[in-house]
Amino acid sequence: MEPEKLWNWIAFATVALWVGIIFGILLLLFGCVGMLVSDADVLVAVERAGYSNPVVLSKHEIMPGLGGCGGDDVAAYDMEATNAQNKRVKFVACAGWPFKNVTIRF
Repeated sequence: MEPEKLWNWIAFATVALWVGIIFGILLLLFGCVGMLVSDADVLVAVERAGYSNPVVLSKHEIMPGLGGCGGDDVAAYDMEATNAQNKRVKFVACAGWPFKNVTIRF
């Protein structure tokens, strides 16, 4: 391989590596913030809203908007709890971090 082509390839590989590192850091900082939401805090918020015996069925930390949550939410919890009529209901609890609390959506 000619030295000029080799240096071009090395420069391209270096730039691609740095772009990948920066993208990975941004993904960790902004894409995985849902991991910082405490499950216990969500359970307490659901109980304060009048539901009893809440159970977390699943947690979605990446792209919670696909689970029915808004753009300022960082985690979506598929949940089941007993309502005031003593019936088990399923819903989504959307949680924000650090300043937004929990929103319950049916």
